[in-house]
Amino acid sequence: MAFFSHGHIPGDVQDEIAALRRDVARLGATLSKHGAQTLRDTGELTYDFGNDLMDKAAATLPMLRRRAHMVEDTIRENPRRSAAIVGLAALTLAAAVLLSARGPRN
Repeated sequence: MAFFSHGHIPGDVQDEIAALRRDVARLGATLSKHGAQTLRDTGELTYDFGNDLMDKAAATLPMLRRRAHMVEDTIRENPRRSAAIVGLAALTLAAAVLLSARGPRN
């Protein structure tokens, strides 16, 4: 350790340190380049996924509208039955909330 404490570093060690610094700089540049490419690829994949999702949603929307109209028609034709179903669903939801609020007992 005393060797380095006097500020004297042999030429071979200085050359190795310089070579290591160059290697680290090259590795940093390579990582940066790969990171940028990965970011571009991820952006493209995300864009493609979003477009596919929008296409599928657009194709599904007419069917969802038809089903919504069918539900509306059913509710209009059977108001009592619809009210009973909604009431049963509300009671079931309330019971689930109350039971989950109590938590498990040991």
